[in-house]
Amino acid sequence: MSAVDDEPSNLPEYYQSQIDELEEQNRLLKEENKRLREELVSLKTTLGAVVARSINAKKDTAVTFTSTTTSDNRKYHKKSGRRKGHEGGTRRKPDHVDHTMELDQTVCPKCGGTLSEKPTDKYERFVEDVVPAKVVVTRYVIKRRYCRGCRKQISPEVPNVLSSERFGLRLMLLIVSLKLLGLSYAKITSLFKLIFNLEMSEASAEHSVMKIADAFGPQYTDLISELRNEKSLHGDETSWRIKGKNHWLWAFVGKWSVIYEVARSRGSEVPIKVLGRDYAGTVISDSWPAWNYVGTKHQRCLLHYLRDIEDTQIYKRPGKEFQPFSKKLERILNDAIKVGKGVKMRKDRLRAKKRFEARIEKIITSYAPSDETNCMRFVKRLKREKGMLFTFLEELGVDWNNNTAERAIRPSVVIRKITYGNQSMEGADAHKVLMSVKETCKIRGLNFYDYALNYLNPASKS
Repeated sequence: MSAVDDEPSNLPEYYQSQIDELEEQNRLLKEENKRLREELVSLKTTLGAVVARSINAKKDTAVTFTSTTTSDNRKYHKKSGRRKGHEGGTRRKPDHVDHTMELDQTVCPKCGGTLSEKPTDKYERFVEDVVPAKVVVTRYVIKRRYCRGCRKQISPEVPNVLSSERFGLRLMLLIVSLKLLGLSYAKITSLFKLIFNLEMSEASAEHSVMKIADAFGPQYTDLISELRNEKSLHGDETSWRIKGKNHWLWAFVGKWSVIYEVARSRGSEVPIKVLGRDYAGTVISDSWPAWNYVGTKHQRCLLHYLRDIEDTQIYKRPGKEFQPFSKKLERILNDAIKVGKGVKMRKDRLRAKKRFEARIEKIITSYAPSDETNCMRFVKRLKREKGMLFTFLEELGVDWNNNTAERAIRPSVVIRKITYGNQSMEGADAHKVLMSVKETCKIRGLNFYDYALNYLNPASKS
C-alpha cells in the first residue's frame, strides 16, 4: 500500500479534530498548573508557620537553658545594661571628707571676659583619689635591759613587724592580698617597682606569704573548732594542681566560719579529718557520697537536680519517656522550693515535707522498671537520696541549694585558672590557711587587711 492511500480522505476535518484535541489537552494542563501553583502557595504558607514556631521554640529553649549552653550555640542574647526606663545608678557619696577646697574665678576661660562680681550659685563635687605612695624606712634603736628573774637580756617588741623580718606587716599583708587576688609573684614585684619604686625578688614575695600563713596557723585551728559547732554547713570540692599532679581543694562553709583543705584524696577521710565523725550538724552538698560520712542530717542541692535535668534534655538525647518523667520531677522540686520560701510555720512545712516525700516515692515506683537509661539513672539517684531532698523544710536556716559553697570556692577556681595551682605542698597549705581567714573575714563583715594587721601585730599582744 502506498503513502497516498494512508492519508485521510477529508484533510480539513481531520486536522481540525486534531487541533481541538490539543487545545483541550492544553486547557486541562493549564487548569492543573493553576491548581498546583495554589497548592504550592498553601504549602509554603504552612511551612513558614512551622518554621516560625520552631524558631520561637529554640529561642525559648535558649532563654531557659542560658546557664548551661555555650555562647556559640546560644540563639538568645540578653542585652547588656539595665532595661530601658530603669532608674540610673551612680557611686554613693563618700562617708567622710578629708579636705575641703573652694574654687572660684573672676575671668572667663573661654573668651577672657570679666565674670559677675557675686557667684550666681554653687554646687558640690566629691573626688576620691589616692595619696602618692612611697616606701618608708624606719630605723629602730632597740634598748635591751637585763631581767634578774629570767637572767637574760629582754628586748621590747617592734610594732607592725614579725620576728626577724625585714619587711613590715603592712607590706607583707599587701603582698598576701595581691596573691589571694590571683597575681603571680612576678606581677606583684613588677607592681611594687612601678608604684613604690621598691626592688623586691620573687623569692622575697613568696617568703612573705609563707611567713604570714605560718603566723595564722593557730587561727586556722581555732576556725576548725568553731566550724564544728555550726548547726549546718555547706560543702564542695574542686580539682587543684600541685606541681602538675591532681589534688582536691575542699571548702567547708558555715554561717560564721570558712575552712579550706587541700588533699590528694577526694574520699570521705577529708571531711572526717576536718569535721570529725561526731559532727552533729546538717551538711548541704551536691551528690558526692564523701559528704555522707559526716553530719547527722543531709540536704542535697536541688539546683544540681534541675541542672542535671536540663543537661540531659540538651546533650543526651533522651527517649520519649524521659519528658513526662522530668516534668514530674521538676514540678515536685519547684513546688518544694516555693514552700521553703513562702511557708514559715514549722507544722505546715513538716506536712509539706511528707507530701513531697510521698510524691518522690510515687515517681520512683512508677518509673523503676524503665527501659530509658536516663530515667533509670535519676530513679537510682532518687532511691539513694530521697531522705536528703527536703531537709530544708524540716530545719529553718538550711538552704535548698549549695550556692554558698560554690561562691566560696570560686575565688580559688579563678586563682587556679591563672596560676595552675601550687608548686609545692607548702604553698598549697599556705593558700588554704590564708583563704580560710580571708573568706571568714568576708562573711563576718571584717576587712581582712585591718583584721590581719591587728591580729599579727606583736605590739598589740603585749
